[in-house]
Amino acid sequence: MGITLENLQVDDLHANPNNPRKQVGDIDELASSIRSQGIKQPLLVTPTGETDIFGHKQYRVVIGHRRLAAARQAGLSTVPAIVEEMDARREREIMLVENTQRSDLTPVEEADGYQGLLDLGVRVKEMAEMTGRSDRFVRRRLKIARIS
Repeated sequence: MGITLENLQVDDLHANPNNPRKQVGDIDELASSIRSQGIKQPLLVTPTGETDIFGHKQYRVVIGHRRLAAARQAGLSTVPAIVEEMDARREREIMLVENTQRSDLTPVEEADGYQGLLDLGVRVKEMAEMTGRSDRFVRRRLKIARIS
């Protein structure tokens, strides 16, 4: 399967449990903007391989968790989404890179993201290269992930 752009039912989209960002935060302004302007940037999703009781394919959000939450709050029934098949490693890489470029990701959330990639066999050097961070920075974050 290639990459497609589709309008998907909001009910068929599910938050990714491996997203480094655990909270979507205040989405009132974003929901208001979506109500008036619509969604201008599609979400990135991957099929889960499951269907609901009506036979609708189900998808996991890779990028766009806040937009999806705001779309739900705004009452949208469909959202534009780029659908791409990807494995767990690719999903986590994309989510980590996307979120580390944002200033409001906490060090613990970032650390958990790196740890998730490490658990999937990604080397520290690879993580550093994909996120634009130094090896030393990634290793320090991984130390944070080991704190209970």
